[in-house]
Amino acid sequence: MRIVTAPLRTAASLSGASVALWLASAPDGFGFPVFDPSNLGAVPAGVELAPTEQQDLRNQLQLANGLIAGAGAGWTILPRLEFQEMFTDNALQLHSPRESDLVSIFSPGIAIAGNTSRIKLNLDYSPSLAMYARTSSQNSLTQQLSATGLGTAIEDWAFVDVRAVSGVQSRTGGIGGLGASNGNGLANIGTGNDGLGRNNLIQTTSFGVSPYLLHQFGDIGTGKIGYSANISRYNALNGFTASPIGDSGSNVQSMISQEEIAQFTSGEILPFVQDVVDVHLSQSTFNYGQATFATGTGTVGTGTGGGSVTSQSRRASISNKVTYPIDHQFSVFASLGYEDINYTGAFTSSIHGLTWGVGTTWTPDPDSKITVSYGRHDGANAFSADGIYSITARTVVGLTYSNSIGTRLENLQAGLNTSQFNAQGGLVNGRTGGNPFAAGNATGVDPGIYRFSTLNMNLRTLLDRDIITANVVWTKQTAEGGGTPASNSVDAKALIVQWTHQLTEDLTFNTAASYTLQNTSGGFNGGNTTVISASAALQYAVSDTLSATLRYSYFDRTTATTILAISQNLVILGLTKHF
Repeated sequence: MRIVTAPLRTAASLSGASVALWLASAPDGFGFPVFDPSNLGAVPAGVELAPTEQQDLRNQLQLANGLIAGAGAGWTILPRLEFQEMFTDNALQLHSPRESDLVSIFSPGIAIAGNTSRIKLNLDYSPSLAMYARTSSQNSLTQQLSATGLGTAIEDWAFVDVRAVSGVQSRTGGIGGLGASNGNGLANIGTGNDGLGRNNLIQTTSFGVSPYLLHQFGDIGTGKIGYSANISRYNALNGFTASPIGDSGSNVQSMISQEEIAQFTSGEILPFVQDVVDVHLSQSTFNYGQATFATGTGTVGTGTGGGSVTSQSRRASISNKVTYPIDHQFSVFASLGYEDINYTGAFTSSIHGLTWGVGTTWTPDPDSKITVSYGRHDGANAFSADGIYSITARTVVGLTYSNSIGTRLENLQAGLNTSQFNAQGGLVNGRTGGNPFAAGNATGVDPGIYRFSTLNMNLRTLLDRDIITANVVWTKQTAEGGGTPASNSVDAKALIVQWTHQLTEDLTFNTAASYTLQNTSGGFNGGNTTVISASAALQYAVSDTLSATLRYSYFDRTTATTILAISQNLVILGLTKHF
C-alpha cells in the first residue's frame, strides 16, 4: 500500500556557510542527536549514478531491505513476510556434545518511509520467531527495529527527533561487528548471528526522544536549545523472549538518561572567525541485576531472579570553540572549556578539570571532509578523527577515531544518535556510512565504566554489477574507576568484508566474511579468542514481490576456555514476500 501526500516543504530555512560549518564541526552532545533540519544531507554513498540507474541497480541486486522516501514522496508502507528453514549441526552451540536440528524462522515485517512538510520518518520493524524441531529449549522470539524520525512542531523553530534501534547480539561479542542477522536492527550485513544459541543472545535496545528549538537570528547567529530522554537495555534470553522495554528474561543492564543542551554559534556579524558556545548536562541511572557479574568489590546481582544494584552518572560541560577558515579547503580551530563527570553507586569514577583542543578540517571537494584534532576531554589527552573521502565517483572511505569514558549503554546511545538511514534502508553512521554499532558487537556486554579507544574504517564501492564493502574495527575497552574489574578489559580487532554480484537479471550472489581477534585481560575467558564467520548466498527474484534465498554460513570460535570453543555449520533456505 502506498499513500501519497502533498509535496514536502523545507523543514527549516536555516542557511549560510557559518551555520553549516558550525553543525559539522561543533562538539557533539554525549547523547543528543547529531542531525537536525539544517544538516540532513544524504548519507555518504560514494557513487554518482543517476537516480534511475541507482534504483534499477538496487532492484536487480534485490538489496532493498528498507525504504527511503525522497523529497515530496509522501508516505510509503511496505509489509513483508519472511520464512526460513535452517539446518544447524550445533543447535546448542556447545563444544560438546554437538546436536543437529532443523529450525523454522518466521519473520513478518513492515517498512514505513514518510517525507511530508511536517514529518520525516524511516522505520523498519520485524519480530523473529525461531522454532526448533528437536531442541525446543532454544525456541525464541526476538525483535528487530530501526527507526529515525523528525517532526516539525513550529516551522523554523521547534522540532522533535525520535529514534530507536533493537536487535540481537552475542553476549560474549566477537561477531566481527555483524550484529543482528534479520532486519536492520544492529547490522547491515545479513550473516554472523544466524543460529546463535538462545543462552548467547542479548536483546539490545535503545529508544530516544529529543524536542528542541533551533533558529537563526539574522546575521547575529544561530541558537539551539533542547532536551533528550533515552531508555537503553541489554536483556538476555533466559526465557522464550526478552522484551525490549520490559523486565522479562534476565535484565543484564538498563539505563534511563536525560540530557539538556544549549548551543550558540556566531553568524556573519563576525566575518573572519566563527565562535561556538556549547553547554551540555546529562543525568543517567543504571540498573544491574538478575544476573551475576564479578566486580572489584564483590558481585552485581545474585543470579536470575535475584537482587539488583544501581549506579548513577552526572555530566556537565561547557566549551567555547573558535574556527578560522584559512581558505576554501582548510580551516583551523581551538577550544577551551571545563567538564565535571561523576559516576556513583556500584561503579565509581570522578573527572573534573579544564578541556581544550586544537585541530583542522580539510574539505578537498563537496563529497569529502576530514577533521583531525588533539586535546583533552573525558579526563585524558587524545587524538580524534572523523571524516569521509571520495577516492573516485563510485568509491568512498569513511573513518572515525575517538577516545571517551562511559558505559557500554552510553556508547550504544551515542551510536544511535549519530545514525541515519542509507539508500538501502539500513541504519549507518550518518557522517561516514559505516556501522555505528560494530565496536559494541565485537566486545560483548560487560557492565562497568570503561575508557574506549575506537577506530572504525569503512570502504564502499559500487560498480555496474557489484557492491563491495569492507570494514576495519579496532576497539580497546579499559576498566576505569572503582567497581569495574580489570579482567573486563578487552582489546578487539575485526575485519569484515562483503561482496554482492549480479549474475543475471534475476540472480544475485552475496558473500560475507569476518575475522575477529579478542584479547581479554582475565576472568573466565581470559587470553586470546579468535572468531571466524563466513557465508555465501544465492538470491533469486521469482517475481517483483517474491524472492528465494539459499545460504550457507560457518562460524568458529577458538579460545583457551575449552567449553567456549565452538564451531557451527548452517544451511538456510528462505522466502521473502512483499505486499
